[in-house]
Amino acid sequence: MILIFSDTGDKHSYIVDKGLRQIGEETCHVAYSRLFSDDNPTININDDALQLNIDGKTIKNLPDTTVWYRRQPSSFVTPENMLPEDEWFFNESANYFCGSMSTLFNESFCVNPFKSLGRMANKAIQISLAKETGFFVPNTIITSDPAYVSSFRKQYDTVCVKYLVWMTWGSGTKTRATFTAKIEKNEILESSQIRNSISIFQPFIKKQYEVRITVFGHYMQAVKIPQGVGVDPVDWRKNLNYLAHIKKIKIPYEIREKIIFLMKRMNINFGAFDFIIDKDQKWWFLEVNESGTFLWKQDNCRDINLFAPFVLFLKERNPEFLWDDCRYPDNLDYQKIQSLADNDPQYTRFLSYGFPQPFNKPSQKQ
Repeated sequence: MILIFSDTGDKHSYIVDKGLRQIGEETCHVAYSRLFSDDNPTININDDALQLNIDGKTIKNLPDTTVWYRRQPSSFVTPENMLPEDEWFFNESANYFCGSMSTLFNESFCVNPFKSLGRMANKAIQISLAKETGFFVPNTIITSDPAYVSSFRKQYDTVCVKYLVWMTWGSGTKTRATFTAKIEKNEILESSQIRNSISIFQPFIKKQYEVRITVFGHYMQAVKIPQGVGVDPVDWRKNLNYLAHIKKIKIPYEIREKIIFLMKRMNINFGAFDFIIDKDQKWWFLEVNESGTFLWKQDNCRDINLFAPFVLFLKERNPEFLWDDCRYPDNLDYQKIQSLADNDPQYTRFLSYGFPQPFNKPSQKQ
């Protein structure tokens, strides 16, 4: 059994699920936000065994189950007729249940281990471990203190600010998001701008290009995101049309070795690594996303192959997984699986819900 924890609107998980079924694997695909409205999970502790009932399936051999934590829960569809003042209580209970459910699989092959997910989402730990591993890492502060930011800015001509949490705000045709931004030395920041968000501040590094490396097991694929017309010099995500220009790039041996060593220290077997390469060919570590997307690379670069290897990575449960093109299975053609998914009514319904919005605790009026 391969258990996939994701959420509505997530194309990645559904296509991988389709690929796993195509090669005969039994899967259980869970959308966190609809967990208690659609899947009816129950932890069953009895004389025979500890088991999980979910989505009409019974999972008894917990250590033999492969678990992919593609997404973490943010909010849940609440039962009908629930009073608004009870919704926060329900969401807190649901989050607690999800944590308890995940601990059932501590002895299973998990991508990534649940107890590593929270720790590795901590940017301070990431940056510290990367520096200890020998990567070039920009000097960093994480703060909302205007005095610290002012002192840090005096050391550099230009700094970058990146928010700890990714967020989007939409209103009609306009959307705002927390992209990385550049702050010039003479730019004036109000104290409220700093205090209103805990952020990461680093010196601005003039780059030749950026690199995104996707790693699972010991298999790695990297793409070069070049600088040029149409790409934002600070955050390339502002114009995703530019992804048509990405190219496959070779990963230097010393970078590969450091990545493998760092992942062992982090106790993860999957990661999406971001690097900046400067004019002196130094590779600067920015971050690793322990559940980052990767199929966009194959969508935009024909030389990249990630879909079939990742499906087999989940099937084979090998933390040192490597891919050999000679064993490419005919029934894992990426374009064909995409077409199957696009014509699946369940897939259409899955995407139609959209991504769930984080649940906000109601304010307490005194």
